Amino acid sequence: MSEATTWGREHWLDIRNYHEGWASRARFAARHIPHRWVSDIGCGKQALSKYLRPGAIYLPSDMKAWDDNVETCDLNEGQLPTKSLSLADVAVLLGVIERIVDLPTLFASLARATEHLVVSYHPIEKRPTFSGVDVWCHQYSAQEITVMLRAAGYDEITTREFKEQTIWYARSKSFTREQREARSKVRAGYAGPRPSLGRRFRRLFGL
Repeated sequence: MSEATTWGREHWLDIRNYHEGWASRARFAARHIPHRWVSDIGCGKQALSKYLRPGAIYLPSDMKAWDDNVETCDLNEGQLPTKSLSLADVAVLLGVIERIVDLPTLFASLARATEHLVVSYHPIEKRPTFSGVDVWCHQYSAQEITVMLRAAGYDEITTREFKEQTIWYARSKSFTREQREARSKVRAGYAGPRPSLGRRFRRLFGL
């Protein structure tokens, strides 16, 4: 792992380095997430949970367990949030993959683990000028990310632009009927948190 990547990992273990302004990206991405079971990988302050459809089951994960509901994972070490992914319709990674060393392997692993993917990236054609870029592992173009997703087994790929970033929505061709059946069985035994009536109301009205 490079020096920049190591520095970046420590940086993201401190919740003070997560900006409130990133909630606007989560809100934008959530408008096009119709799924009920949502795995938020690299959840941070869990802003996405506020904007999902009413009744959505939110499954947060990150390198650090910010609370009792957060499953730990480390994508650069090949550690996926397997419990969350076994339940989820969709894996969401917002502001995450710029710091992942091996994107093709990650995309292939996620394509086998869950049916849909939502991922944001700051492509090279929109290169930023802020100093935070020194903790990024790579600079790909938007087209290169799309090619990687297709090579990993995704199709039905669409993109939407949010400020200087691109957000991809994709479906895995690798996810099988047998996996859907297994997922249904796992969900039947799910005993985790579900959205309260108050949270459903806030989600419904985007509050």
